[in-house]
Amino acid sequence: MSWFNKLISQALSDPYLDDLLVKAETNYANHFFDIQCSDETITFSDKEYHDILRFADILCRSEIAEGRNKAYKIVSLLYDFYNDEPFFKCCADAVLTKLGIFPALSLLSKQNNAYSTTEILLEKVVKETYQASPFEGKIFTDAQYGLFEKLKNSNHYSFSGPTSFGKSFIMEAFINHIIEERNSADNMVILVPTRALINQVSKKLKQEIRNTKYKVLTHPVVPPMYQSKDYKYIFVFTPERWISYISENSNPVVTYMFIDEAHKIVSKKDSRAPLYYHAILLAERKSVNLFFASPNIPNAEVFLQLFEKSQDESMVIQDSPVAQNRYYIDFITNKAMFFSDTGKEISIAYDASKESGYLGKLFTKLGKDCHGLPPIFVPSTELVEEAS
Repeated sequence: MSWFNKLISQALSDPYLDDLLVKAETNYANHFFDIQCSDETITFSDKEYHDILRFADILCRSEIAEGRNKAYKIVSLLYDFYNDEPFFKCCADAVLTKLGIFPALSLLSKQNNAYSTTEILLEKVVKETYQASPFEGKIFTDAQYGLFEKLKNSNHYSFSGPTSFGKSFIMEAFINHIIEERNSADNMVILVPTRALINQVSKKLKQEIRNTKYKVLTHPVVPPMYQSKDYKYIFVFTPERWISYISENSNPVVTYMFIDEAHKIVSKKDSRAPLYYHAILLAERKSVNLFFASPNIPNAEVFLQLFEKSQDESMVIQDSPVAQNRYYIDFITNKAMFFSDTGKEISIAYDASKESGYLGKLFTKLGKDCHGLPPIFVPSTELVEEAS
């Protein structure tokens, strides 16, 4: 182990880092819920402020996901309080560049690279060049780029990652790569577990795939007017529709299959799992190249094993381009807490009972400047009706 890796290992196991992280999380929770708190023990001193950013600067260079995720979490927790501070901007610029999270860099400063060191400036240029995705203006994060390169060099692959990792984005980029590299020669199918996902996935593909030789279809019967014009196709099917499609020998040959929500193949609680498995088995027998995408499971290679493929062609991604803050509010007992990344459960002084329409206000707060809401669980239908 190198000297720097030893330093990262010591940082991850340092109780001082845990104390600083809990303090940052508590400050953010109080800010988020508008809790007025005069307790100086949860306010950063100048030394603590500089120390936690130095931790982030070290951890963002870690070879393991835990260190990189903690570095990003630190930056996200401090942003609302210190986004005008030059030292914060310099450290945050280094963290986001090292992780390849370029969309967040625009939040730091309107003056591009104003806070970049020479090392970070050079790294930005390299990543903007080599990690550019097939979609204009979009750059892969480091973890996304590593996966994309593996997919490009494989005939089959299985990967898992957090919900926020961008699995759909990777799949769309890879499909676009196949189209360009193979000169629009292949038909492809995306297998989704439910009909509800068909419209969502097909709509996004129609927006992202601009090649005029391709049509995105969701029905197992290819329209005659398309067949006469020699189009290529990207199908979005449920297992039932794929079985119907492949049973007709006159249908165009499919070369690639992308299996979304692959964990449902082996789910004991899903009655449709055998059908999902059978649909993929039919594709495997036709020598279709199989690519599996699943949520954050530790054994992504199990799907390759299931269909007798090399288990080396798999990857489990733990890096996340999103920092999550998890809160628990009990509206019955009027208690609130957050779940710290250190594994602790920390109580916060949020008194919802004093607010009129508190649940609706909470939804408004969560949805501010967001494109969607996280899951929120409430104890009764009355509260659901109030919130809606």
